[in-house]
Amino acid sequence: QLILELAIAQHRKLNFSVTPKTHGMETHVVAQMRQFAGGLAKLIEHWVEHYHQIGYGYDMQWINQPNEERKAIIRSNREFTFSHPEVVKRRDRIYNNIKRKTSAAVVAAAEERKRLKTERRAGYVDRALALRAAAGGNDAVGGSVQQH
Repeated sequence: QLILELAIAQHRKLNFSVTPKTHGMETHVVAQMRQFAGGLAKLIEHWVEHYHQIGYGYDMQWINQPNEERKAIIRSNREFTFSHPEVVKRRDRIYNNIKRKTSAAVVAAAEERKRLKTERRAGYVDRALALRAAAGGNDAVGGSVQQH
C-alpha cells in the first residue's frame, strides 16, 4: 500500500493525467490483491477497452467542436445526465413504448416466403434423389442415399 501511494504521489507530482486505469490502480488494486489469489494477474482490462470504445464514440459525436475543454464539459454533463437513475428509467420506458409493431400482413408474408422456400428446397432434394436413383442409387461412399 505504501509503495503504491508513493508511486501515485510521484505520478501526480509530475503532472501526469489520472486515467481510469491509474484511478483503478490507486483505489482498487490493494483490495483486489488481498481478495483474489493471483492479485494483479486477475486484473482484467475489458472495462478499460469498453471505456475506450465509449470515448471514441463521444469523440466522433463532437468531432467538429474545436475546443477540447468545451468537449470535456459536454461529455461530462451528458455522462452525468444519462447515468442518473430517473433518466435511465424514463429513457427505457420511452424506448420500450416506441418499438414498432409488426403488422399481421408482414408476419403472414414472411411465413409464406419461408413456406415457399422450404417447398422449393424439398423439391430440389427430391429431384436430386430421383436423378441419383436413376443413375445407380449409390452415394460416393457406397451406401444408399437417404432423405433426411
